[in-house]
Amino acid sequence: MNNKTSEQKYGVGLEMEGFIVNCERTRERIDGLPASQWVMERVRQTIPELVPYLSFEQASVMLEVKTDVFAEPAEAIRQVMSIRGQIDRLLTEVGCRLVFQPVLPDEFEFVPATNDPNSRTHQLIREWGCTPQGIAMLHATAIASLQVNDSRPFRHVLSAPDKLERAREIHNLYSANFDRLRTQNGPQRNSRGMTRMENLLFLLPSVKGETFARHGYDNPLNVALPGHFDDVESMKRWMCAHSDVDNLEDAKCKNEHAVTVKVKRDRNVWVAESRVYDAVDTEQAIAETVAINSKLLEGLEQDKSNHI
Repeated sequence: MNNKTSEQKYGVGLEMEGFIVNCERTRERIDGLPASQWVMERVRQTIPELVPYLSFEQASVMLEVKTDVFAEPAEAIRQVMSIRGQIDRLLTEVGCRLVFQPVLPDEFEFVPATNDPNSRTHQLIREWGCTPQGIAMLHATAIASLQVNDSRPFRHVLSAPDKLERAREIHNLYSANFDRLRTQNGPQRNSRGMTRMENLLFLLPSVKGETFARHGYDNPLNVALPGHFDDVESMKRWMCAHSDVDNLEDAKCKNEHAVTVKVKRDRNVWVAESRVYDAVDTEQAIAETVAINSKLLEGLEQDKSNHI
């Protein structure tokens, strides 16, 4: 979600990852550059106002589109489709387009998203790229989701303790409904035969399983599937484990990569970001997913005293 300021706004924003493809295959490079870097450079040259709405992923075949926060979710959907349309017009120059789908069915070369040797992708390749397990982990990052960022459940929640309690309620709500929500996702599998969710449930415990064990968790899947939090302290413990720290004040919410939900709390801006849903390619499919997510959260928005 594109937050231009640290002011809390109440509404919905979207983040959607996509793949750069042409009619025949994935495009890892365009004109000698990583495909995602080529897109970003063309945007800077021709549509610079779009730059804040785009970001790199790890692989060059991917790009993320994000929106502003809107009171009406339909406005966010229109914006994400408009941005994708403008990117597609640039990609048409080289016979490509940006598709919102959860995985790539065909094999591709894992090229870093940018040529910057200090980027996160280059760091991951140095750390993971020399073993079969590590290479599988790199490819498992090439997955695309539809992340619905909804701040409305925090509208009437003012104090810090109440916000943490609301965060606990949100986590428990998504955990309790995880199996139902994931049925929204389709059967698409990548060249290794794995869905987006299967990739996540392999990747996240592989990356953080040892860290969670140090924090007293016996099941590596707790990295991705937090389960039910009986109280705020148990939630804070899980959040701290993700950042490998002992105090919540030192934990960074960007590290909390559940497959259920992430509660963002940057600069006192609190947002529930869904992590369940696959990327989908049509405006109607996006609207259906956003509606399901809104329906899930509407009880929290309406009744700040609701408890799971």
